[in-house]
Amino acid sequence: RWGANWGALEIWNEPDIFFGGDLPADQYVSLVKTIASGLAQQRIDVPLVGGVVAHFHPAYLDNAAANGLLEHVDVISFHTYATAPAMEGLVGRYRQWLAEHGRPAMPLWITECGRPWKRGPERPPQQQDAASALDITMKAVEARACGIARYFAFVYPFYEERDNNFGMMGRQATPLRSMAAYAHAVLALSGKTYVGDLKCDDPRIRRARVFAGQEAAVVVLYTGTPDGTTTFKLDLPFQRAEGIDGRALARDADGAVPLGDGLTYIWVDRHSLRGRLVRGTPAMELLQLSQRKPPARRESSPIVLRYQWDRERVAAEPSGYRLRRPLAAPLPMAVRVFNLSAEPRTVRLEASWAGSQQSLGVRTARVPAEGFADVRWTIDAERALAQRALVRVTVTATCQGGRPISPLAIDLLPANPGKKGR
Repeated sequence: RWGANWGALEIWNEPDIFFGGDLPADQYVSLVKTIASGLAQQRIDVPLVGGVVAHFHPAYLDNAAANGLLEHVDVISFHTYATAPAMEGLVGRYRQWLAEHGRPAMPLWITECGRPWKRGPERPPQQQDAASALDITMKAVEARACGIARYFAFVYPFYEERDNNFGMMGRQATPLRSMAAYAHAVLALSGKTYVGDLKCDDPRIRRARVFAGQEAAVVVLYTGTPDGTTTFKLDLPFQRAEGIDGRALARDADGAVPLGDGLTYIWVDRHSLRGRLVRGTPAMELLQLSQRKPPARRESSPIVLRYQWDRERVAAEPSGYRLRRPLAAPLPMAVRVFNLSAEPRTVRLEASWAGSQQSLGVRTARVPAEGFADVRWTIDAERALAQRALVRVTVTATCQGGRPISPLAIDLLPANPGKKGR
């Protein structure tokens, strides 16, 4: 139905917070594997986007990778409402996480990124309008410089949520400054690649990103403050200057250009930049990583494993499964084996935990077609967690004649009486 219209399928929305039930990543990745298998069986060829996280949560992300998330999707996406200067560091943290799990060049998308204004009026006051436009637009600039493959500003329609309005259109569906500025950023940077930062020692200039095509180049000067008064004299010949919304900016009597929007585009001849660029920036390293050949998605097995946690003894939270109280007996652990194929399967499963030299045991599950079967182990969780902040139980599975089955990684956490979970 959607094959001719969609560019990708993004799985869920912010599963690391309440939208995902505040559950650990293994529960989300089981859903990802199920969707990947279903699409493969129906021969639907569409890029899969996974992650979709609200925060950079190391424990959640590391567990997601241990459960095979990076092998079952084509793209990792995330959301952020951090300010523009924080983007370079944030993208770097995601790249580092990908590198630690063997996928440094995996495409990154930012699928929700905005700067709201206060709800109430049909259009924001001028100061809020300017601040919203500046942050949304500069984050798009930073995303492009840092090699983000796709950037989605949040959000096109008039949209009130709690005390905020995230809309880039007014109540009467007329564009706000943020929409004009975002559209002009697309126009200005289209067909150009980040080539470095302009050398600049003026402390007011927080970013001086340079993007270039074959001949033309544009310098994006960013102060972070839409004060309406700042000017800057560029010691470089340039063709024209434009405000954040694309309007022409005139030089003053001293040859300085306005920076009052907090962001100004300066158009220059590319050849005039010789000797004026700083190429060894963190953003350039991130861009070059993104330009490598991305890994291919693995073929999905119709066998999917999911942990069925004991809600009486264990509380689920994004970091893992926390014991509700000290246990006097071993912890029962149940794993549900789903068979998404039309044929019955016999699956061999083995559980073990990091730090132990012994297996928790081998189990065999006879799983009906399009059905499931449960297998069980026990672990002395108190002993395992006695000197550890986390114990990872890994369940591996094999099935004769089938595709490799992705493992299940379950992170157990010690009891914390003041901590609540699901």
